[in-house]
Amino acid sequence: MKHLQGILILCIATILNLASAEERIELEETTVTGNRELPRITHIVPWQTAQLPAPEPPPLDRLIDEALTPLDRDEFRRGIRYYYELSSTEQAAGE
Repeated sequence: MKHLQGILILCIATILNLASAEERIELEETTVTGNRELPRITHIVPWQTAQLPAPEPPPLDRLIDEALTPLDRDEFRRGIRYYYELSSTEQAAGE
């Protein structure tokens, strides 16, 4: 009998909870117009060229191993192109 009373109380509580859940709350809308909410500050920063770090010399063991390994043609051409691009930008910066 106690189980039936407990189940009945739970059913009534869920029905009352469902009835209160159907209430709707109306909120006011928020509107943003243009750039009014952005700050009116301008920071002007002078442009500076990036300084490349000085390259460190590779260890001697690595140089010997690289000298004896076969070359990949595409990788070698890419390295040559990269070297020419770096040397041309260094010459332009020196002028």
